[in-house]
Amino acid sequence: MARLGPWLLAAALCVGCGPTTVRREVLPPLPADAYAHYLRGQLALRDDDAATAVRELALAEAAAPAQAPIVVALARAQLAAADVAAADATATRARGRWPDDAGAWRVSAEVARARGQLDDAVRALERAIVAAPTEEDAYVELAAAWLDLGRPREAERAWRRLLAASPTSVRAGLALAEAALARGEHAEAIARLHGVLDEEPDHLDARLVLATALRAEGELPAAVAQVRQAYDRSGQDPVIGEALFWMLCERGDRQGALDVLGLLDDAGATRADLLVLSSLQLTVGELAAAARSARAAADADGGDDQPDLGEAALALARAERAARRPEAARAALAMVAPEAPAGPAAAWLRVTWAIADGELGAARAALAPALAATRARRACSWPRPRCAAPLASRAATSSRGWPGRARPTSRSSSRWRRRPSRPARWPRPQGS
Repeated sequence: MARLGPWLLAAALCVGCGPTTVRREVLPPLPADAYAHYLRGQLALRDDDAATAVRELALAEAAAPAQAPIVVALARAQLAAADVAAADATATRARGRWPDDAGAWRVSAEVARARGQLDDAVRALERAIVAAPTEEDAYVELAAAWLDLGRPREAERAWRRLLAASPTSVRAGLALAEAALARGEHAEAIARLHGVLDEEPDHLDARLVLATALRAEGELPAAVAQVRQAYDRSGQDPVIGEALFWMLCERGDRQGALDVLGLLDDAGATRADLLVLSSLQLTVGELAAAARSARAAADADGGDDQPDLGEAALALARAERAARRPEAARAALAMVAPEAPAGPAAAWLRVTWAIADGELGAARAALAPALAATRARRACSWPRPRCAAPLASRAATSSRGWPGRARPTSRSSSRWRRRPSRPARWPRPQGS
């Protein structure tokens, strides 16, 4: 039974979706070695190992030259390896041999975009849509190409064409809702987003955009309810929790905001989460809790994707300063090395605190090191640690901006992550 899997997958991907679908050539089964090379190449692409992907996919093509998905994947791997000339030659070969294959035209559009030839990309994507009128990816890429050309109306028209071809398309519904929201047409955006959520209730991006539209319409309680649902459906994602916190603060629900902070303060919190939590606790005057979270951040394990220890010391210094313990605040600042990433922020805090305390001589003495640290970091704005930057600049999706950090990645949407494109058709291993 297990050997039937690749055949069933190939059959599912090759079957048409209605009378308007262009009839496709049935692919011959792959020899086992070609299939192995093909899968290794696709895995290498997902691991960002373009050189290995090119090598494996070239071997796959040599073993099975009559397979369009392999040639298309090879062109995409060559693009990932920054070999645009080779990718162009491979895409041209694919178009010549399989002129009705949507994948060949899509990868040709990718090559054209890499060369900056956006008009050629648009033409190639139109050919891809003719070849496969109900496949979403070509419409999505066409809309992106029109946006790159500075023609948002054409991009919106591409989304509308996708919705006409596939009325339940979540991506088209969300994109058109965001376009309506950008024009200030909140009612249309809300209606479209409710339609998206009817199709996919766990789509976090759609739920958060709906909250933005409801907030813009003055329906703050309904907006809070949508963010709370997104928070619960995400498994209490701390990024969405922060957005919920800010919206509850805007609503004046201090107890609700404190309840959210209690949920964010859990044993699995990372250093970044704890630093954000400390900042939020500071916002609502929970000074002891803010200092406790900052100390926990200092004790938490760091990592390549986590703030360094200096940023935890900065958060602790701010909490101690807010609690009117200046000596403890200065001691926390002293933990930040001048050459550390948080060094410029610590230097400027010394200046601003000295000015606030009326110690002008100390401020002058601290100013030179602060300027030197800022120049060393090539910072042209007031330096802030990473954990505080999201709190200082709200991601704008309405006239007043989205509260908290930028909208998080949805589990049900791939827009925010760049992944290799899934081929429209997968080759089949021989003998399966």
